[in-house]
Amino acid sequence: MSIEQGDQIPEGEKDTDWGEPTETHDLNLAEEGEGQTEKSADSELIKVDGTVSVTWRGTSGCCDQDRVNREWSAGVARWVEQQKAAHPTLTFVSRGWGAASGECRKWEDWPNGRRCNGSLSGPVYAYFRS
Repeated sequence: MSIEQGDQIPEGEKDTDWGEPTETHDLNLAEEGEGQTEKSADSELIKVDGTVSVTWRGTSGCCDQDRVNREWSAGVARWVEQQKAAHPTLTFVSRGWGAASGECRKWEDWPNGRRCNGSLSGPVYAYFRS
């Protein structure tokens, strides 16, 4: 979870304290991959699959595509680093993901100011070389 600079949500305040959202938006990210997905001629590629789930909240901008992309990219990067640590004898080659989905919710009329949160989840993978 991350909070954008300038957000001022009091510590300990829960999303459930906010009541029903003013707006709800579905979030969808298309598949993305980089690098090889087939066996290389000089060595075998090993595919590691997983799932990434990210959540965030703030006072504004939660549903902006740039924010969604940043949160997702950060979540995927954390997962890749975990896989590198879990497979220290392998060489990282590339990463990618399948279609991710989630939602973003806004509360415009919350008595203490605007609030928003978002969540996204989807399959990810990394390729390593032995």
